[in-house]
Amino acid sequence: VEFQVHTDHFDFPYGTTDLLCHLQEVRVPEYVSVQQVDSSAPIYLKIQNTNHQDNVPRKFQYDFLVCVSAMFGSYNNVLQFIQSMEMYQMLGVKKVVIYHTDSSPVMKKVLSYYTKAKFVDLIPWPITSFLNVSMGWHYPDHPGDLHYFGQTAALNDCIYRHMYRSKYIALIDIDELILPVIHEDWSEMLDYLLSVDPTTNIFIFENHVFPTTLKDKSNPLTPVEWTSVPGFNILQHVYREPNRPYEINPTKMLVNPRSVVKASVHVPLDFSGEQHQVSSDIAKLCHYRKPKQKDLQRDFLIEDNILSKYEAVLVKRVNRVLKKVKILKSAQKRKR
Repeated sequence: VEFQVHTDHFDFPYGTTDLLCHLQEVRVPEYVSVQQVDSSAPIYLKIQNTNHQDNVPRKFQYDFLVCVSAMFGSYNNVLQFIQSMEMYQMLGVKKVVIYHTDSSPVMKKVLSYYTKAKFVDLIPWPITSFLNVSMGWHYPDHPGDLHYFGQTAALNDCIYRHMYRSKYIALIDIDELILPVIHEDWSEMLDYLLSVDPTTNIFIFENHVFPTTLKDKSNPLTPVEWTSVPGFNILQHVYREPNRPYEINPTKMLVNPRSVVKASVHVPLDFSGEQHQVSSDIAKLCHYRKPKQKDLQRDFLIEDNILSKYEAVLVKRVNRVLKKVKILKSAQKRKR
């Protein structure tokens, strides 16, 4: 086997690595075993992305799929998670794949709802049983042997696992949304972008931080019961930080997975075709998180109502999920 360590492992001691088997025959294997020479009996793993449709027009199971890595640390941002799942569906996403290490009991209840609805696939990700993972992205400021719960390994696994199932795959974090500015959904947005350059396989979206420490908007459509649900309400945050031109701003990707050989968190490392930086006039990567520019005064924030065209429908959809999962009822009981 040939080992190829991905170049972008953020200086951590361990990094995502490709193991390349040079086949001597034309036949495509269905299973692979990874073992040391002196190890015991081999364990065979089924290859998830065998392509049986060479030279045949391909029918994809999904137009858009989202890869999220990873859910960890007793994750409990329930309200924002539900809002994101419903927003993805409104944007045209048919499947969300989550690499799951740990989450709270309430979150597990929500995940069960979405997995039963066949919208979410959970991939067990027990990486903490094997490595001392980092809680952050920068070594050695964030100590550990591996970057951020093996984020790049999970993303690359997700690409290869689904490259013949989904036409496009978005690689984004759980607190991020790619939101069109002038279009209604991802399909309309992508049709427009491909009309400009049909050879594009990688679409890059610039990060825009909406600080969750500021509740800027009182929404009359939002039920008061939502305050008892754990997590942030993204509809309350309509001010974003201005991006600083002299700093590198993180990006996320929407990719044709069959064009990607290796990917990092923010950019592809090895791919075919063209790459396009999507203008913020067309779409934004909206990141609902703690402030990045902590000392920035409110007067320097930018009002951005990018969610307003989805707001009424989103509130109805979130209410429906909360009632089905019975979180509102249990949360109200705890409050009393």
